[in-house]
Amino acid sequence: MTKGHIRALITGTSGNLGINIAKRLIKEVPADIRLTIIVTSRTLANANQTIAQLNEYNLQEVRREGVLDFDYSLLDFTDMVSILAAVYELSKSHECLDY
Repeated sequence: MTKGHIRALITGTSGNLGINIAKRLIKEVPADIRLTIIVTSRTLANANQTIAQLNEYNLQEVRREGVLDFDYSLLDFTDMVSILAAVYELSKSHECLDY
């Protein structure tokens, strides 16, 4: 973790387990720590829908006072080229991943 910043890559965020992990982080990470949630999806539409759902959860139920950022990675775990491309893009755009 970079001081004061947590970056969490969450696979399966379009499903029940992944979305609930993201919601728990939004709810439980202290407000003085910047939180970046990186969702994965095979399609941009699903990634955007998931980010919108998490934003709505934050605004309606949690109202997190700290900085909350979202990013996405298009990723298909059945395709090695997709996996390698995601690793490359994430390493360029994020200093580290904490989760």
